[in-house]
Amino acid sequence: MKLSTFFLRGVLSLVCLLPLSCFAQITITPGATAATLAARLTGSGVTVMNPVLTCPGTAEGTFVGPSTLSFSDGIVLTAGLATDAGGNASIFASTGSGGPGDADLDALAGVPTFDACVLEFDFRPIGDTIKFRYVFGSEEYPGFTCTAFNDVFGFLISGPGYATPQNIALVPGTTIPVCINSVNCGATGGGVLSTCTALGPGSPFCAYFVDNSAGSTITYDGLTSTLTAIAHVTPCDTYHLKIGIADATDDILDSGVFIEAGSLSSGSLSVAPISSNPADTSFAGEFCVRGCDPGKFYFNTGTSSSSQTIHYVIGGTAVNGYDYTHIADSIVIPPGDTLGIVYIYGLTGVAPGTKTVTVYIMSNIPCGATSVIIDSATITIYDSFYLKILTPDTTVCLGQGLTINSTGNPFLHLHWSPSTYLSNDTVWNPYTAPPVVGSTTYILTGVYPGLGCPPVHDHITVTVENLQVHTRDTTFCAGEHVRLNAWVSPLDPTYTYLWTSGTNLDNPGLLNSTYTQNTVGDFALNLFVISAAGCSGNDSIHLHVKPLASVTALPGNTTIGYGDNIQLDAINLSAYPLIYWWTPADGSLTNPNINNPIASPIDSTTYVVHAMNQWGCRDSASMMIRVIDTSVAGVPSAFTPNGDGLNDEFRIVNMKNKKLVEFSIFNRWGELVYFNGVNPTRGWNGTYNGVPQDMGVYNYHIILAKPDGTNLDLKGTVTLIR
Repeated sequence: MKLSTFFLRGVLSLVCLLPLSCFAQITITPGATAATLAARLTGSGVTVMNPVLTCPGTAEGTFVGPSTLSFSDGIVLTAGLATDAGGNASIFASTGSGGPGDADLDALAGVPTFDACVLEFDFRPIGDTIKFRYVFGSEEYPGFTCTAFNDVFGFLISGPGYATPQNIALVPGTTIPVCINSVNCGATGGGVLSTCTALGPGSPFCAYFVDNSAGSTITYDGLTSTLTAIAHVTPCDTYHLKIGIADATDDILDSGVFIEAGSLSSGSLSVAPISSNPADTSFAGEFCVRGCDPGKFYFNTGTSSSSQTIHYVIGGTAVNGYDYTHIADSIVIPPGDTLGIVYIYGLTGVAPGTKTVTVYIMSNIPCGATSVIIDSATITIYDSFYLKILTPDTTVCLGQGLTINSTGNPFLHLHWSPSTYLSNDTVWNPYTAPPVVGSTTYILTGVYPGLGCPPVHDHITVTVENLQVHTRDTTFCAGEHVRLNAWVSPLDPTYTYLWTSGTNLDNPGLLNSTYTQNTVGDFALNLFVISAAGCSGNDSIHLHVKPLASVTALPGNTTIGYGDNIQLDAINLSAYPLIYWWTPADGSLTNPNINNPIASPIDSTTYVVHAMNQWGCRDSASMMIRVIDTSVAGVPSAFTPNGDGLNDEFRIVNMKNKKLVEFSIFNRWGELVYFNGVNPTRGWNGTYNGVPQDMGVYNYHIILAKPDGTNLDLKGTVTLIR
């Protein structure tokens, strides 16, 4: 291979690493199991068993959707990534997965293979042939034909009559395998035509090649036309089918094979559903409608040599004789005919709901105890013809309008009611712009002409909205936090709010936002309200900000003696007159309603002066007046309880402004010999329980309560002298 060719394939492999799925119109679901792939492939007259999948990464998958293929769903096996197979053909889809090749595919390609993806399973047919339809595609097209890059796939059947596996993926009418070098329109990319012609007479076959370089649904630049793989089999015998694909010579440019869903089939009997009006494609699947013309099942025998009776099993969700007129479980096709018809008339007056009727043709060859379905078909019974208003219930603003979009059966004749404010009452998509506030419900009626079917209906409610925004002007003091007074009619919790000049608001998106303004003056804010329908309204609010009151108090925090008084003074720091009141008004002030009362507290007190100006703006100031007691309490160091009237008792002296809490005396052994918690003028006379105590040293503990709320704790010794 020339160096330039290898370089080109390298560049293409790098390009293929780019994400491509955004171009795909078919939907590929990668990573399907062997059972899923085999079930998706299996059609009538075939029973599949023991599926096995051997693929690197996610080279396999299922697909659905529109494409350049002649079938709309199926399975895909690739030598790369399954998701790369669906997309714009101008984009490359290749990757090296590092997977091994396959010996059978090596033999078909004539060169080593890589990244093989293989699905195999056993199957049992009920007829004497099996067949399925497929399309092969590759990125080797169109640039590497008649070269060693002969990407290949095979459908290898083995079993009775096939001593060795035989490939049935053949060019029609030949024994030549379908591959890059057998299906193309001539040598490219340095290839030699003789490499292709060596595969057999007629090769390469241009008639089966499809140039997909401008395609928009399949990524591969080249495809085959839709081909059919066919093999002769013995009914009820078990066979093995191996479906595989691989890169040849290298793993750079990938290939894939698309196989039609349900196309692996065997047998000649078939059944097809026909709608009551085949021209009407507005319903999903084949259909009939209750009370209207019937749907039909067309049975095909494939031969007209003699009379034939086709037996079938009736299934589906519809009840025979209840949802539709009763049908038998078989049909007789007379000699000379190949077709028979069974009619499905949907009945009215039954429980509503979409129902299905399915018929299954069973094989006349039992193939053991397992019943085999040769073919099946389904007709859906609808309650009525399809009609739907696509536009939901809608709210519009006064002065605006909307187009009501509807869809439904194209054969219906339409009428809107009421026709008020509609541009046309007989079309699918009329325009309306009601000029009044309120709601109008429009009913769309569809009649299918000529079939005697009941009419169908749908409805929509159009509401016209007109927002009314209201605010109330507010006066407040500078620096205060005021909640804005605003409301909207009609009420609706879904409204969106926006206040302008939102720098002074705690939340500009709140209807009753809190506003703060430190500057005295008049201000205006605009409120805009928007509904969920996009309707809007607005109003302005005027805010009048008044000056603050400002006051301080003298002399400030200070201390006075017990029984003293002090002059208080409130100082006006603002430019406007103030009125005052002091707290607490507990009688310690000469007048609590003037600016300069005299205070005579007996306990420590915090005085607060409150001030208010003519607009009700307030301020306050406080001070703490601490009251202390300067007198000193004491006790003697000794006493002589001898009855001479001099120092006969041990007592507390200088108790001014203090309260006795505890007066306790203990002997040297810690025994309490005296206690007094009531009378501060009474002392100890040196006795305990009326018995004079010995001369000596005694311990005392005295607790006195002071005016400032604290306690004076005295501890010491006293000598009793006799």
